[in-house]
Amino acid sequence: MNMRVGSDGALYIVDMYREIIEDYSAIPRYLQQQYGLDKGGDRGRIWRLAPETEPQRRTSDFSRFSDEQLVQAIGDASLWRRLTAQRLLIEQTRVSAVRALATQIDVKAAPHASIHALYALDGLGKLRASDIIRALEHEHYGVRLHALRLAKRWFNEDDTLSAKVFAMTDDADPGVRLQLTMTLGESSRAKAVETMLTLVREHGNERWMAAAILSSSNNHAGELLFGLLRQAKQDDNARLLRHGCRSSRRFRHAAGAGNHCGNGRSNRAALPGGICRRHFSR
Repeated sequence: MNMRVGSDGALYIVDMYREIIEDYSAIPRYLQQQYGLDKGGDRGRIWRLAPETEPQRRTSDFSRFSDEQLVQAIGDASLWRRLTAQRLLIEQTRVSAVRALATQIDVKAAPHASIHALYALDGLGKLRASDIIRALEHEHYGVRLHALRLAKRWFNEDDTLSAKVFAMTDDADPGVRLQLTMTLGESSRAKAVETMLTLVREHGNERWMAAAILSSSNNHAGELLFGLLRQAKQDDNARLLRHGCRSSRRFRHAAGAGNHCGNGRSNRAALPGGICRRHFSR
């Protein structure tokens, strides 16, 4: 069984065929000998599903497309055409298409065209921090989310990009905020901890936010743990903070593994009075 979108935009479903579809252990041996369990292995079906209201699209030889045609195709409504265009741009090393691809990362550009342009530029090794910054300003959440995924290589080098990322805690889309939390784990800047604490304070009750904070804590475990505990007395939005207290062993382990906390005794003394001390005394 398999499914693929074809070059004509239709959905193709490969269907298996067997005379008997049952586990052999459930069939008496005499019936196995009579019928055989592999009969029909040389047969199958391919189903083609297409909208009745749309005419069938003619296929094209993409290998003959010019740079302009391939760049245009990454904005096509057909997923197959977009993926094929992106693949060929990278496989054929179409560096001459870089400028045209960069124009697809526009605030008002179609979101799927912007996303494919980002990954095509990345595959060609021509993606720049300035491209990521423009994509982070796109009106569609999907473009911003994928830009955050691609931002990590410049995170510790480009101040403009880092500042842009750190300022995204109030993004309107929860998926973008979740990706922001995970991207922050790639930064070695102290501002990353402050930004994660802001996400805890303002969006700590959102689904998966607790897991995202924990997964991003490896480089900042000690600082993040102490920041969470210091906020715990002041914050009403405390689901994640309570989770952080219950998970302090994980933070402590990560901090110790990364040598972020130094001496355990001094860290115990640094904890706010009465907050999760019992976890550290066990």
